[in-house]
Amino acid sequence: MQSVIQSVNNLTNALLILASPVLIIALIIAGLNMASADGGRHEKAKRQLIGIAVAAIAIFGSKVIVQALVSFVPGANASF
Repeated sequence: MQSVIQSVNNLTNALLILASPVLIIALIIAGLNMASADGGRHEKAKRQLIGIAVAAIAIFGSKVIVQALVSFVPGANASF
């Protein structure tokens, strides 16, 4: 059981490491689109920024979600 919990912990850590630079690059691109947007493209750029914010919350919240799920497992005392 501990190996499964440790594997899930390693998976969430890898997700955070891989997703952080991708989110930063996407945020820079969306910010540049927002800065250079005129009337019609402004709404599209705003939707992109909202999508990036939701993705960041989901990705960085995965660590908290995994910790909460592990706390419900009886006998699991893995430290994150």
